[in-house]
Amino acid sequence: MRGKCLTAQYRDSNLTGFNELKKMKTTEKLNDEQPIEIADGIYWIGFADFEAGFSNNPYLVADGNEAVLFDPGPGHPVFRDIVYSKIRQIIDPAKIRYIVVHHQDPDLCGLIPFLENQLHPELTVMAHPRTALFLPYYGIRRPIVPVGDGDQLQLASGRRIQMIHTPYVHFAGSMVSYDINTESLFSSDIFAVFNRNWSLFADTSYIEHAKSFLEHYVESEASLQFAYERFKKLSLKRILPQHGGIIVDEIDQFLDLLKEARPGRLLRELKDSPTETQLHRITEESRLWLSEWLGLPLSTDSSLEQLLQAAMDHSITTVALFMEEVSRVADRTGTSNPLIAGRTHSSETLKAAPVKKILDSVVERYQTRSVGFNENNTAEEALQQGLTAHRKEAYIAFIDIRRFTAWSSDKTPERIISQLSEQHEAVSSVLQANGGFINKIIGDGILAYFPASTQQSGDAALHACIEVQKQIASRRMLGVGIGLARGEVVLGDLGEKTRLDYTLIGSAVNHASRLSDGADRGEVLISESVLDGLTERSLQRISKLRTSDTISIKIKPYDPELEAIRLRVVQYGTAGTAGI
Repeated sequence: MRGKCLTAQYRDSNLTGFNELKKMKTTEKLNDEQPIEIADGIYWIGFADFEAGFSNNPYLVADGNEAVLFDPGPGHPVFRDIVYSKIRQIIDPAKIRYIVVHHQDPDLCGLIPFLENQLHPELTVMAHPRTALFLPYYGIRRPIVPVGDGDQLQLASGRRIQMIHTPYVHFAGSMVSYDINTESLFSSDIFAVFNRNWSLFADTSYIEHAKSFLEHYVESEASLQFAYERFKKLSLKRILPQHGGIIVDEIDQFLDLLKEARPGRLLRELKDSPTETQLHRITEESRLWLSEWLGLPLSTDSSLEQLLQAAMDHSITTVALFMEEVSRVADRTGTSNPLIAGRTHSSETLKAAPVKKILDSVVERYQTRSVGFNENNTAEEALQQGLTAHRKEAYIAFIDIRRFTAWSSDKTPERIISQLSEQHEAVSSVLQANGGFINKIIGDGILAYFPASTQQSGDAALHACIEVQKQIASRRMLGVGIGLARGEVVLGDLGEKTRLDYTLIGSAVNHASRLSDGADRGEVLISESVLDGLTERSLQRISKLRTSDTISIKIKPYDPELEAIRLRVVQYGTAGTAGI
């Protein structure tokens, strides 16, 4: 596997970014609704939850008619919407030919199944052979190339990206990537930082945080020394970690951490116990840290166990960071972390930290940004809104296969699933290429929405629905009926506390569903509110598709009837064949 060269094609993209960003104060919180160009053709498309102290930094390299996506992120629809929205601002997502995964953790790989069907039809995932072993268990369906140490991905422009194995930092199958063209190192979790005071670019305050991460998540000095020797041979203008800030200054100081850090801290902590004096110091310093983190006064009489419970009552993230802080204080005191062992757990005494707050925090940050920044607020003003759901004007499309029950009655389960998967992939690609978001797949149906953000939003939604009908017919798939409505919806997590579904609700969703019920194969039924939002150009286009009959729809049995317009895009014959 050593030294292979993989060939591809590419396209140029241009967003202003790096020079203006360098003028920002390092600690300034930015509008992270936009992708940010870090170097020639390299974009940060990530997300930072300031309050949780967690940033996730996927990167995109775009240069020609292809692109490479590095470590897409965690698997949840809200992350999909964040990352996919940013990708679309740079390139057509179908240009993404490769995904590079630096190790197997879910915060890097979990999003791939949510994205892979919207990317290049021949999308390939590239990973260390030991990482490649685990990736299929995330539900990834695209082929995986196990890459060797020193392998290069060559793009049509001549640009080369080199893969460098970094075993045991912090996984046996870890690797990093080096963009030779811009001298940029995608370092994955090496130099990662968890920090509430996140900024896009790291300053020297990040050095101690990065050192702590290495000491907690890496076991041996030998693995760090190996990585150090590899990195020192590279000409580096910037380091792009998966968490924390991008390193453009004091690069040598960060590299020296690989020599200075004392990895294996957790092993050392298991070897001795603190004295009473040491325990008192650990408790007091940890109390001060936790009080500042929570923004709450904590009693000076609190025991370490009580402080741990306070952290657990907040969130699992707070527990992890609190345990790390206790570990740091213990290390400075010359002893071990007293919280890492010795407790008894039973059904009566079991203490567990909630995880829902983490997702609530992420959703809140995303919803807040989506609304706050779009209302021309500053970053701080937007963050203060604290939304976990919001109302949005949108075009709602409901696509449903017609006569599916009759068709599937004599088919094998394998044939049914294969047909649905192929059909849903084709429909989703068209919708997303036109600015739509897939909210959910419901058996043989799809619910999607198009934010009504511009005067052309209605045109895009209608064009997508028409193109879906044409694609379905040209590929001889099962005919679908489509309903398209417009109105205000609520977007957010819905459900009971153990199972939440990121979805949208509102009368417009019900209206789209009822319109879909009335649409036969090859037809799109649109509401009058959709018609009102179309430009003159779209009105002229649909004049040839519009039928003469009048349709009335009731959203609920006792609601007044609402008129709808039928567009016959594809004419199906009696045998079910289509003629365009």
